[in-house]
Amino acid sequence: MPQITNHQYTISQAFQECFYVIPDYQREYVWTEKEIFQLLEDITDQMAISNGQDYFIGMVLVSPGSKKTHYDVIDGQQRLTTFFLLLCAMRHRFQGHPQEAMINNLISMSYSTPDGDIETDLKLDPRYEYASEVMHRIVELNDLPGPTKAAIENCGIQSFGSLNNLLNAYETVHAYLETNFSDHTELKKFWGFLSNNVVFIQISTDVSSALKIFETINERGVGLNPMDLLKNLLFTQVKQDEFTKLKNDWKKITGPLEKANEKPLRFLRYFLMANYKINFKDGIVREDQIYDWFTDKKNAALCEYGTKPFEFVLKIIRNVEKYLSFSTGRGNDGETNVPMDNLKKMCGGAFSQHYVLLLAVANLPKPLFDQFVVHALHLLDGVGPPCSGRNVIITDGLAGPFK
Repeated sequence: MPQITNHQYTISQAFQECFYVIPDYQREYVWTEKEIFQLLEDITDQMAISNGQDYFIGMVLVSPGSKKTHYDVIDGQQRLTTFFLLLCAMRHRFQGHPQEAMINNLISMSYSTPDGDIETDLKLDPRYEYASEVMHRIVELNDLPGPTKAAIENCGIQSFGSLNNLLNAYETVHAYLETNFSDHTELKKFWGFLSNNVVFIQISTDVSSALKIFETINERGVGLNPMDLLKNLLFTQVKQDEFTKLKNDWKKITGPLEKANEKPLRFLRYFLMANYKINFKDGIVREDQIYDWFTDKKNAALCEYGTKPFEFVLKIIRNVEKYLSFSTGRGNDGETNVPMDNLKKMCGGAFSQHYVLLLAVANLPKPLFDQFVVHALHLLDGVGPPCSGRNVIITDGLAGPFK
């Protein structure tokens, strides 16, 4: 039976006693100005009416890390990362005041190695792509958002995706403090409430149990979409020393879809309907039903992700490759394909409706696949709606170019 411990922390206690590591297999920082502003507004509103009472912000789920008092964050990293960036902004605002030294100790800590060298660990260290470097630079520079972003860009770190989110979040918390607490006395009051009265429950257990708890908490998709939940579900099926491989394989799914500006959830719907029997009404699965479908025992056995997680992921990767080929009018071999190109042109914006059928026949030999597409063209040309006055010429069993 795995040991599960829980402890209530204030913000200052948490960052005083704990080092939080965001593992590279976790979801990256995705909060926008909207979520950050809402969190800070809730704290500010509560401060005004609390009369010294605590403000509970929920639960954080962690697993003990490789070093003492270091924890891998399984759930709660969006809030923890936001609070860490808020600490960085408040330290800058308190320059030259006693609060600066205290907050500095909540941001990082230096210690001696067995060899006598001095090392410094951040109290929150995101380990996904380049995020650790960005966070270290924010801490080291201790500057306003504009110069900080420029310095990070000048040192060669490319800003994209979640890295932009981190820098934007740093700018958002700075702007919030400047707008709402420009007066030093009011800023001190906010800091006093934040450090002493904003509390959360930290639950700690081994990583396997933590992932299962995370799945249970989020089984209805609260705060996460089915793609994130499926990723977590797969991590519960593999050993911890296989996390890096699974993380890298998963990027082969999400990376190409994001690069092509394709919606991952739409792909996941089409993948399911093309590859498995859907026992929902009309054989159609909605986005909010995807995770429920995967966690059904019969469907789990059908997919075999429990016994063969890497084979299952590979199947999704191959479907992504076909999906993106079809989206650009190429065939099931990834090469230029006249029938497919014509099908895409004829369907226009409705082409996505054909993904289920195309993915279902994607593994046919190329001649059979092409013949299937030709039949689809015949149906569209014969009984489908007109297509902007353009017609398809059928020659030698293949669709010719539009005239």
